[in-house]
Amino acid sequence: ACVYALFARIAEPGIALFATALYGLHPVNAETVNYIVQRGDVYSTLGAVAGLVAYIYWPGARKWGAYLIPVVIGSLAKPPALMFLPILFVYLLLFEDSTFFGAIRKCIPAGVVCFLAGLLGVVMTPKTYTTGGSNIYQYWMTQPIVILHYVKSFFLPTELSADTDRSTVTSIFSEASVIGLVFLVLLAVLILRCWRRPEMRPVTFGLLWFLIALVPTSIPALSEVENDHRMFFPYVGLSIAVCWAAKQYTERNRLLSKLAPFVCFIVLAACAWGTHARNEVWRNEETLWRDVTEKSPHNGRGLMNYGLTLMAHGDDAGALSYFRRAEAFTPNYSILMLNEGIAYGASGDNANAETHFRRALELAPGDAQGFYYYGRWLRQQNRIPEATGLL
Repeated sequence: ACVYALFARIAEPGIALFATALYGLHPVNAETVNYIVQRGDVYSTLGAVAGLVAYIYWPGARKWGAYLIPVVIGSLAKPPALMFLPILFVYLLLFEDSTFFGAIRKCIPAGVVCFLAGLLGVVMTPKTYTTGGSNIYQYWMTQPIVILHYVKSFFLPTELSADTDRSTVTSIFSEASVIGLVFLVLLAVLILRCWRRPEMRPVTFGLLWFLIALVPTSIPALSEVENDHRMFFPYVGLSIAVCWAAKQYTERNRLLSKLAPFVCFIVLAACAWGTHARNEVWRNEETLWRDVTEKSPHNGRGLMNYGLTLMAHGDDAGALSYFRRAEAFTPNYSILMLNEGIAYGASGDNANAETHFRRALELAPGDAQGFYYYGRWLRQQNRIPEATGLL
């Protein structure tokens, strides 16, 4: 409802309705909704969109800052909601014909509140928290090709994976880096050209929304360089940008104008089918991790998790085959070593079982699970004193 209200303000009602339906039915967004741990993306996006809708439709309440209430609530779910501030700035420039400094002046209340909300998040974050990333420069070099993947997924979402296996770019001159940078330059040129044309303002706004919403996952070096659930917030902008651009293009062609309703129906039907297909993938752990092994065959964690589903069904040999594949990509993953030890123990290979249990303890000496499962295996071997010491 909030997305439609926003789109209806900057585009015609028919386009707004179609863009909203496209956003709601898009298979990529099924990744975020199904990924329960990432529900914060849904809440933070709602906060940012609702805040802008409140700003647009209740101008009398602006002086009280009431429009900032959903933004603050959304930021408590996840910090990307604070990208409301630059999005509001762009909206003022494009749709309220504010001057640059006039827009800055109108954004001051939002700037103060967003700063305080961000500061609260920093203060309340435990000092032990880490983003999980390693080399921040390689992470930054990888983001252009990641952004290209996100745009490609809007039009052709055939590579969706719950746990991707993209590795960081190690050189700015690598093929992936060059392709990504060229794409960003072309996108910047497109935005500048659209900015100069008043009839293309929804496209400009949508593309800038897309890039702004990606800032929180593109600047700090996170443990994964890309995640499909991160597209939920940026796709609000991309949906209206693509739909408005398509409208401008079809208006110039009489045949395309006549076919537009039929094409819209086909697109929404395809999205609905794609979302249904992704929901089937997310049905249970076995279907989810099997899909990950197919889409992200170099992801050690995904291979391990699918192996665990096989082990739960008593297929220890099948589980070990996936564990060995995972070890080639994540040789220092303590949980993998632990699971391999359990699987080898269940299959009667005691020598390999003990080797992997010991390796798990070396990699994670502070993890109680290693002591527990190794101790349990030792007890099964009637090595009671050793088991007692570990337990």
